[in-house]
Amino acid sequence: MLPYCKFFREMETIMHKILVADRVSASGIQVLEKNKEIQFVVEEGMSAEALKAAIPEFDGLIVRSSTRVTPDILSVADKLK
Repeated sequence: MLPYCKFFREMETIMHKILVADRVSASGIQVLEKNKEIQFVVEEGMSAEALKAAIPEFDGLIVRSSTRVTPDILSVADKLK
């Protein structure tokens, strides 16, 4: 590999897309905003069907107690880390 190729590969930023499905405190959102490797979407109050439709495109999911993550939802969440 040419040296400049390695340099550009190291500069690539891996973006992780996170779905925030429940209410998170302002300080929690600030933590996400400060991390340049995270892109996040806040979508509170999603139905189970909407969550199942959305989750395949996300690498992570943040929930608290309002959102139930069922085996059915996890079955389509292939990108979750």
